[in-house]
Amino acid sequence: TNLNKIFNTGAVNGGTNVGGLVGTLENSNLTEGVNTANISGVNSVGGLVGSANNTNTTTTMVDSNQVQIVNCFNSGNSASGLVGTSSGANQYNKVWITSCYSVANTTVGTIAGTMTNTELQRVYYLEDKGGTPTTGAVAKSGQEMSGEDAVSTTRLNLDPTMWTAVANENGEYNLPMLNSF
Repeated sequence: TNLNKIFNTGAVNGGTNVGGLVGTLENSNLTEGVNTANISGVNSVGGLVGSANNTNTTTTMVDSNQVQIVNCFNSGNSASGLVGTSSGANQYNKVWITSCYSVANTTVGTIAGTMTNTELQRVYYLEDKGGTPTTGAVAKSGQEMSGEDAVSTTRLNLDPTMWTAVANENGEYNLPMLNSF
């Protein structure tokens, strides 16, 4: 199952595996997802996904066996910026988080609460927003994450065919937006 072009603006409150877009993402992909609402729960709480799991057990790395979260962002407050818990089955079957960012206030992890067999590529979070820094994610200032050159290779290195950057105005930071929304 692939989830594509999902946008949430409504607050979510639950128990375990609570996310702004999906509670449990298992052996599936999420592309072009946006959450702008506050997310709360008891365990495995993320701005986008409560729990991302790859349970495939192959012994060779195959692209079709990877769980991917790609081109997503979260601005709603949550325990963890993007994913509450991320778990790949082994070194061949991982969870990949790519070209995503969070500007949320967090209490557990800036991007993920816990990660096992998970790879981050071009993943960013707004510095000084709380939570424990997630290994592999890069802290950026509001100025570094915004403005009309924010998607450039020297700033966030996001795909300009997927993302649009807007000039900052009147002292306000304008963050990159997905072209699909």
